[in-house]
Amino acid sequence: MFSVPASFSCVASKQVFDLTSETGSLASFNYPLSYDLYPVDCLWIISVNSYKQIELSFDVFNLSGSAPKCLDSDYVEFGNGNSTFAKRIQRLCGSEKPSTIKSKDSVMWFRFVSTGKTKYPGFKASYKSVG
Repeated sequence: MFSVPASFSCVASKQVFDLTSETGSLASFNYPLSYDLYPVDCLWIISVNSYKQIELSFDVFNLSGSAPKCLDSDYVEFGNGNSTFAKRIQRLCGSEKPSTIKSKDSVMWFRFVSTGKTKYPGFKASYKSVG
């Protein structure tokens, strides 16, 4: 059992997280509780050993919205590289659990943004080094 919120969840006091282990977890603000009516913007930089890739899968996924490109809703987005200046691969929202994500190299960024207008269960994801 873990504390509430979970130690691997996004917290308002720290908004950039560096994850450097070969496996790990990340989650929305306040997880496993619903994320609050509070604007949040959290960024994770996941780095594994060189010549490996990162495989990220969602255990839980329930965010607001489903509009095209997730405009005016809460979302997660991710890309290869160590900053959001690197090309975004995809933006996701809604309640349909996405398929497994695989990076092209050993570093990827992952971002969660909440507008603060809604309250949803959020997400929990796990990653591992592969290849």
